[in-house]
Amino acid sequence: MKVVKEFNKEFYNGKKIFLRVDFNVPIDNGKIIEDYRIKMATRTIKYLIERGGKLIIASHLGRPEGKVDKSLSMKPVAIRLAEILGNKIKFVNEVVGKKVAKEVENMKNGEIILIENLRFESGELENNTTFARQLSSIADIYINDAFGTCHRKHASVHNMVKNFSHKICGVLVAKEVKYLEEIRDFPKRPLLVIIGGSKISDKIYTLEQLTRNADKILIGGALAYTFLSAIGKEIGNSLIDKDGEKWAKKFIEKNINKIILPDDHIISKNQFDNNNIKNIENNIPKGFKGFDIGPNTLKKYQKIIQECNGTIFWNGPLGMFEQEQYSKGTIEIAKTLSKMKDKGTTTVIGGGDTIRAINYASIDHNLITHISTGGGAAMDFLSGKQLPGLTILD
Repeated sequence: MKVVKEFNKEFYNGKKIFLRVDFNVPIDNGKIIEDYRIKMATRTIKYLIERGGKLIIASHLGRPEGKVDKSLSMKPVAIRLAEILGNKIKFVNEVVGKKVAKEVENMKNGEIILIENLRFESGELENNTTFARQLSSIADIYINDAFGTCHRKHASVHNMVKNFSHKICGVLVAKEVKYLEEIRDFPKRPLLVIIGGSKISDKIYTLEQLTRNADKILIGGALAYTFLSAIGKEIGNSLIDKDGEKWAKKFIEKNINKIILPDDHIISKNQFDNNNIKNIENNIPKGFKGFDIGPNTLKKYQKIIQECNGTIFWNGPLGMFEQEQYSKGTIEIAKTLSKMKDKGTTTVIGGGDTIRAINYASIDHNLITHISTGGGAAMDFLSGKQLPGLTILD
């Protein structure tokens, strides 16, 4: 797999470059709420335009299911990207066709075009060959810097790539592969894994793969209640993944010396009931639900993190952090983790909700070794699955 920086300056000069990025960012009423993924793509973008490339940037946004949805237009992204880069961005409100082709033909070296939401076209999700040919016809070089979509067999990350002799991975994708591959295959030890979130069934293969190398695994979030139920603990009315409970029991039995579960919890009758919030050890009574790890568990987890001088991987919040009363576990773990990079520990955070959690905790991203932009893609990669968007680049 060739990386964008392996080629000299002349290679990109005057070339039309199709750059697939992942600008699938949260937008509310036309305003971008969080722009981390946009910022992470700028290293590749700057590298290419500084070398005279004619850059055609493409991404999906949301799930318009092959239909035009104005609320999911890429126009606000074009505006934000221009602000970040300090460059003019030409937004084209179509994905393929004569209008796009004309704009590309009129481009000068170092200019940037952002085309409309790829998923406005049904051919994107269908990995359609005709649509793939239309996309590839406007460019000389293909570059993938959209790690968050590499686990999808979609036209812009898979089928169209076959039409290029030069198919390259961007700076971000190369960085993602580097750190995730190290965790999966040859981590700096000890390897500490922190797993939260809700559904076990989404993380079975990843947990099985990570356990082979992990020295300890800290479990939190709603995920913990499935594990606790599996070993006979009373969890009250807490959220549980019934489909994953049998697997959880076998997994704990097999890895009894590695897995560490919460031993106290912040509970209430429901997430909006602030009158019955309490900390309880061990079993959760009927009529109550667990929403966060308790103070004893927090101290225990913090101590384990502070003692790890190898590698720490964290995916999934440890509680319902979006509500202040259940956010302490996640926020304090984030703060503790943010102090480890300066001590020589490699710290890697999985994407999705975990990024939102560290932002909620106001953690400076520079204090983390690597923050993955791909939630599902990162977990698939760590589980050992082949990612179509990566294998097609070989």
